[in-house]
Amino acid sequence: MALLEAPDVDGDTAVQLCTLLLQLRVGGADWPEQERRAVLAAAGRVSHWQAYKVARQAMRFGHHGVAAALLRPTLCQVSTEQMHFWLSALVELSEAEAALVAPPHDDLGTLSAAAQRYARGLSALRATTSPTQLLEFPAEFCRLRWRCLQAHIHLWTACRTLQTSPPPCVAIAGAAGARDDTQRSGRVITQLQKSGAEFSALAEEYGRLYRSSFDADPDSLACLERLQRCCLLVAQAVDWAVRRGNPETFRWTAALLAVSRLMTGAPLGFPRRFFQTLQKTVISLSVQPQPRAATELVIPHPIASQLVVKIDGVVAHGPRGAVFRSIARVQLTVTAALQSKAPSDSKAQDTTISMSRTVEPHNDYFHGQFLLDLRLQGIHLVTVDANILDADGIQWLTSSSQQLTIKAFDESQPSRSGFQQGSAARPPQH
Repeated sequence: MALLEAPDVDGDTAVQLCTLLLQLRVGGADWPEQERRAVLAAAGRVSHWQAYKVARQAMRFGHHGVAAALLRPTLCQVSTEQMHFWLSALVELSEAEAALVAPPHDDLGTLSAAAQRYARGLSALRATTSPTQLLEFPAEFCRLRWRCLQAHIHLWTACRTLQTSPPPCVAIAGAAGARDDTQRSGRVITQLQKSGAEFSALAEEYGRLYRSSFDADPDSLACLERLQRCCLLVAQAVDWAVRRGNPETFRWTAALLAVSRLMTGAPLGFPRRFFQTLQKTVISLSVQPQPRAATELVIPHPIASQLVVKIDGVVAHGPRGAVFRSIARVQLTVTAALQSKAPSDSKAQDTTISMSRTVEPHNDYFHGQFLLDLRLQGIHLVTVDANILDADGIQWLTSSSQQLTIKAFDESQPSRSGFQQGSAARPPQH
């Protein structure tokens, strides 16, 4: 502490000392005010970039009140509009998380205020996005956290609908008339079922974000896994409460609110992937056939022959190469879906074709070929996806995808325009 408060300490040393202190207090919402003032004072004596680094570490270790206090003065010290939106987003997110871990006065009001701040932060993050800086992970992480807060608000609202439940005698008669015993508790059971389904869907989205984060560090993946498990636990708790029945209605709704308060009141440390990418892997695809001219959008193909789809791919790495995991194989998937209405005589034929195969890259190059049997006339949308398989056989989702629009036609049938021309050229018969 004495070294941190020394006025002659250099900026890099101050950042390291602040980071060490933040690590020692990780997971604690309350820590000594003297240490908090020392961190803020040390960050105020360094450059704005070094103060931003301290704020970033504070967000990573769950000290969002300190992060918000450090980020606010830097909003007017940036030279680009994108950086201003980025810092504005971080301020909104930090203040939202700081309000959640503060002593609760109005749980539902705190959740609503935090969700509103997350909505503003998400808008600022989307304004930061550029063609060279997509920020897919931060935006998706922020969106899922905002949806999680919304789900907890819906859970609180569902539990409070118990107050509008009918008296026991009326509820029993209504449940007997509807032949549904769950109606004895009124609308609360229906609302809780919707809330449980919302948390289950949110857990699936966290799992999808996990599988699409091939370049993330292990700690960031562990953070996503914890958030996914939290959503699953709430969904299971809601399902358990719905199955308990009417006699203990007030008891299990109170238990659900306690679970929600525990989940939202725990300090959330932002993953490192939110701020930094230590590994970068990009898959570039080249798919054949292609339209003959740039102005053409549809590729004609006769149904008498099979369509040959050739895929060439290249794996590009960042300057650091494979830091956490590398690509062992690439799974290529080709899906052809009929977009136009199928002919009346083709009910027995499938309108969607899906094929996949696994290829192994050699010197960061891979190749695959598919034969599609497009027997139905019309417009087919052919989608080519490339997913990653690492050395452990785990499949990761990527954004490498291309689409082709194929017009399948029958060569044995004359075109409509040719038929009309032949009819016009025929002389009239007397």
